[in-house]
Amino acid sequence: MPATQTTIPVIDLTASSITITRQLCDIESVSGDERRITDAIAVALAPFDHLEIIRDADAIVARTSHGRSHRVVIAGHTDTVPVNHNLPTRFESEAGVDYLWGRGTVDMKAGVAVQLKLAAELVDTAVDLTWIWYDNEEVASDLNGLGRLAAHHPGLLAGDFAILGEPTNALIEGGCNGTMRVELRTSGTRAHSARAWVGVNAIHAAAPILDILAAYEPRSIEVDGLVYREGLNAVAIVGGVAGNVIPDECVVTVNYRFAPDKIGREAEAYLRQVFIGIDLVEWQLRIAAGEALDFGQAEVRLTGHAIEARIYAEDPQNGFLPTGGRVLGLHEPQGEGIRVDSSLTEGLEVSADYDPMLAKVIAWAPDRAGALARLRGALRQTAVVGVTTNIEFLGLLLADADVTAGRLDTELIARRLDTLAFAAPDDELFARAALVLFAESFNSAPESPWQAHNGWRIGAHAPSIFRFDLASEEPEVTVAVWGTPQQATVSVAGLSGAVRRRAALPLARQSEAGRWNRTGAARTTSCTSSKTGDHGLSALSRRLRAPSRTACRCPSCVPRCPARSSLSE
Repeated sequence: MPATQTTIPVIDLTASSITITRQLCDIESVSGDERRITDAIAVALAPFDHLEIIRDADAIVARTSHGRSHRVVIAGHTDTVPVNHNLPTRFESEAGVDYLWGRGTVDMKAGVAVQLKLAAELVDTAVDLTWIWYDNEEVASDLNGLGRLAAHHPGLLAGDFAILGEPTNALIEGGCNGTMRVELRTSGTRAHSARAWVGVNAIHAAAPILDILAAYEPRSIEVDGLVYREGLNAVAIVGGVAGNVIPDECVVTVNYRFAPDKIGREAEAYLRQVFIGIDLVEWQLRIAAGEALDFGQAEVRLTGHAIEARIYAEDPQNGFLPTGGRVLGLHEPQGEGIRVDSSLTEGLEVSADYDPMLAKVIAWAPDRAGALARLRGALRQTAVVGVTTNIEFLGLLLADADVTAGRLDTELIARRLDTLAFAAPDDELFARAALVLFAESFNSAPESPWQAHNGWRIGAHAPSIFRFDLASEEPEVTVAVWGTPQQATVSVAGLSGAVRRRAALPLARQSEAGRWNRTGAARTTSCTSSKTGDHGLSALSRRLRAPSRTACRCPSCVPRCPARSSLSE
């Protein structure tokens, strides 16, 4: 059966901004479905030699390289909220003025149209320009294409001045509000509507929440001479299981746009004050001053279950003694019901002289089993490279049968310590880590042979060498990689140089985000870049100090290229 061919829509950058806006808007690009519009932008920009084009999934970066002393970064998003019978675009007249009407004309494809036209026409500029068009702006922040670019290619976002487009009435606004979405849940008792008096209606119980929102007056807050108008609004309400059943749960989703005078935790505390009527910070101060609470436990209602895991700079393999070091890489979990309280940043020096707690990972779910599952998943997404931590130990502890069943006591860890001891990283994990680093550094289309990272030389190709220094007494591990990301051969050796394992690993790139499939004789497993998602490096990050790459190509420094053979498992 012949493959289906998808036609890439045409964007004519020689046309007027209005025409380009229509062309962009008529390409439906609801968040998560931006591939067609990204393809069209990439094709439209390709003829312009003054632009270097870089693509990361459904984000496009176009930049000039004139060697100017300053660089300006201009960005806009290509996704929209869902279409609502407002495509294709059309012109409508109001008070004798013609308006282009349709999804995306305001937010924000009109701005993208202007940006694209300027990118094509501004060739010889006083400053270098970086243009960014990214995906998934309208949805959760962990999907945001701009955040993904910052993680994968931070250098592309560097500049002396930046404009983040979100056009409103052709005005330029300084600054940007933060955004936070929270879910407020009310519970009741399910019953048949014919006997409603035996139930409690959770939707009715949400009325006070809606009353608070209806009466709320948005604040205007001045920061650095700019006035920010906040907003607090219900954006969704869900409840009910059937047309004849009294609902036992209702969820009101609230969006809070807050001024930059506060950080996320402070915004959350403010929302608690608005909806619960309790200012937690104020009460901490009042209690410290000797005052008593003016409400009792009976007035505090618990909803769901939350479990907290505390990440420490400590070595469970060495009596839980504190550790230290520089944070070389960091990945913190995100997702529904997950919260992270942390001050970790890449490059931070962690001292062994103070409290070893680095972060708290908290998971919430409607019940304990769900909270445990979420927390285990969150810890699998957590990695602190360069500092020995208890992350893997916490994951093993959460999987213990007694912990899962809630049979907890103060002697549990002492009894289970042997079973909670984790194995050292195996050769396959070192191979995966090296393959990720190799793929990130590989230059498949160099401007000259001298820029190629393919190990070419007369005779056999030289490997790329990656050395992993473990934060323990174990010897350094050396991984040699030959070939290309599409077909790589890997050799793992200890400090002595003795080859411990050799295998040919055919790789196929699965996405622009850096995920790779390794196909063996019996099954397919995946290796994911440490810069994205559940990256598969957390076990290695437990004791990894620093991966280093050597440029030495001499035969005495690296093992010879092994015969190519399929890896059997």
